[in-house]
Amino acid sequence: MTNQAKKPVLLALLILVAVLAAGCGSRQGDAPPDNNGGVVSASPSNQGGEGENAEAPATDPDPLVRTVYYGNEDGTALVKKPVELAADTPLDDQLAAVLEALQQPSDDASLSLWEKIDILSHALEDGTLTLDIDIPDEARLGSPGEALALDALKQTVFQFEDVEALEVLVGGEAKDSLMGHEELPHPITR
Repeated sequence: MTNQAKKPVLLALLILVAVLAAGCGSRQGDAPPDNNGGVVSASPSNQGGEGENAEAPATDPDPLVRTVYYGNEDGTALVKKPVELAADTPLDDQLAAVLEALQQPSDDASLSLWEKIDILSHALEDGTLTLDIDIPDEARLGSPGEALALDALKQTVFQFEDVEALEVLVGGEAKDSLMGHEELPHPITR
């Protein structure tokens, strides 16, 4: 091909590239400019179908996963269960969520060791999480169950870096034992 024959082909390719580039910049579904030169958002009734939206849907950040500990089927070991929270959940709400989950019956063969115990309040101050609880008679466990319940509580709350110590009060008082079998330090430390 001679130089004279190449010129019209190159010119045609340049025009084609320019047209394609100009077309890529505009999208269907863009809102029309307002009188001030800005973009007015389109109402939902004016928006096109799939693939025609002016903006891509926002993706939610990955959920925050915390762990709650239950007893296994025969009450001899702990079982981990994940709890998903919104990524932006404040620390106090995270603590409330795991404490509430600790009291919920599990959906499988694991046992909630805190299901019948009432958590009256919780507060985190200066690295110490204070729980005030009430233990009705039907919530009392034997020595192995009590030890497992304390371990479940400790492992659940000590996953939070801000919790350096745990103070467990029974009816607002610092008792020597949770249920009469296991020693209850004041506070429990990591």
